Amino acid sequence: MIKLMWLLGIRYEDWSSDGAFSSDGDTTAKDRDEKAWSPKLSIGYFPTQDVTLRYSVARAVRFPIVEELYRNESTGDRQFNSDPDLEPEDGIHHNLCH
Repeated sequence: MIKLMWLLGIRYEDWSSDGAFSSDGDTTAKDRDEKAWSPKLSIGYFPTQDVTLRYSVARAVRFPIVEELYRNESTGDRQFNSDPDLEPEDGIHHNLCH
């Protein structure tokens, strides 16, 4: 018997940054409040007991971490430059597996 299965999901994120300042003396970092919905869909097809095919698609949002926003460091061969205006990464991702 051929079986088909699907899963649907959604994730809500509420991200904020407030009262932040940079160690380089710039205390003008703005407060931020951002929200994102990330829907997901997965469809599985099972033509036989030993064969599985699955396709998944999802939106993914990754908000910046504190170090990416406010940390500046330069030691030896290591340099890290922050960006308080860094925007979230946003993408649609697909996956096909068997």
